[in-house]
Amino acid sequence: MLLEASEHITTILRAPQISDLVNAKLFWELAEEETTFPFITYSVSSDGVVTKDGFSGYSVQIRVFAEGLNTASTIGKEVDSYLKDNKIPWRNRGARTGYNDPPRQEAYLEITYNFKI
Repeated sequence: MLLEASEHITTILRAPQISDLVNAKLFWELAEEETTFPFITYSVSSDGVVTKDGFSGYSVQIRVFAEGLNTASTIGKEVDSYLKDNKIPWRNRGARTGYNDPPRQEAYLEITYNFKI
């Protein structure tokens, strides 16, 4: 089931409005070594609850890595706008920011969404 969820996520993130911002650099979990900024990674998990209506859904953590928080946040905003503009029913559960290498300003934005497929 996680493979199906990953394929769903990849299809959405491969939309030109998102993919073009990161030069099509999208990875499930880990980026390839020596990947240049900006790029996107994501993690997916199942909510693990089965109801009378079926499986309850998934969570995805989308991480945008870039040179600086402004760039990461701009790309993250475009992801969110794309989802809203295309009426993709992912529920935004919040975001957080941080730095991988503060002296070099290597930053990330992580956004969490819940969704069903």
